[in-house]
Amino acid sequence: MNDPKPKPATRRLHYASLLFGVLLLSALVVIASRFGEIESFIELARRTRPGCLLLAACLQFGTYVCEACAWRDALRALGARLSLRTLVPLSVAKLFSDQAMPSGGVSGSALVVAALRRRGIAAADALSCLVINLVAHFAAYMAMAMVNVFILVSHHDLNRWVLAATLALSAIAIGVLLSAVGMRWKGAAFAAFLCRRLPRLVDPLQAMADAPAALLRLHVLARQFAWQLAEMLLDALSLWLVLRGLGQEVTYAVALSSFVTASIVGTLSPIPMGLGSFEAACVAMLRSLGVGIEASLMATVLLRGFTVWLPMLPGLLLIRRELR
Repeated sequence: MNDPKPKPATRRLHYASLLFGVLLLSALVVIASRFGEIESFIELARRTRPGCLLLAACLQFGTYVCEACAWRDALRALGARLSLRTLVPLSVAKLFSDQAMPSGGVSGSALVVAALRRRGIAAADALSCLVINLVAHFAAYMAMAMVNVFILVSHHDLNRWVLAATLALSAIAIGVLLSAVGMRWKGAAFAAFLCRRLPRLVDPLQAMADAPAALLRLHVLARQFAWQLAEMLLDALSLWLVLRGLGQEVTYAVALSSFVTASIVGTLSPIPMGLGSFEAACVAMLRSLGVGIEASLMATVLLRGFTVWLPMLPGLLLIRRELR
């Protein structure tokens, strides 16, 4: 799997989108500060429970373990064995590569494939594992989107924008799943169709079509789905713990709904890392579900610190190690 060097125009678009995200995030902070009370921010900081925040940060390590476990299970299905000690650092490096490099996620996948090849895994097997992982990721996203709709309906807080974003993500997830099935059973004809319509999807879906039968067994796919689901639940649990650490007595369902909605918006957004769009959606959902504007903003910023900014430095160091 090649990782072509991004074209200058693509790189400029990436950085322009990133700048827009920074401006959007700055606008969110200004608006929240304007409508919130400075005294409330100070009081929240004073009442913070460090233990809850520390536990929320530690849970992020669990998300990397879940991702590494998904790869370990897929590799085991092919008869290969790599330890979690090897795979967990790769999951951190992939996160940094996908978020920091303007290549639409290709760079992270190429990094992992190259790293697995250096550890004795065939390139085709490594790519098949990653594509299976991607399909499971979208399936888990779609499942959590449906759970989110149920939560919002029960809170009488489902609006057209959330529903539209959920339907858009579900359409993408279903499209990925159906494309994978089509490539598996109608290989040549479907590949020719994709070459005309969506040429960038041909190689990943071809890897799915060529995936060994051992990877497509129901129990293997179910475990991949479960690990992806566990990642999302841990992220939502981190948000809930941050809210509790700020003295907010909210249910886990509120944190889960806010995180899933923000993740959907961030995924659909063209801005790298969903910067600004994730934060705006998360604050808006928390606010609509009864959390104060000050606590909503602080909780969202802290969560993003744990999930995005904290792994950046180790991710960069791990990437440099893998590229040596």
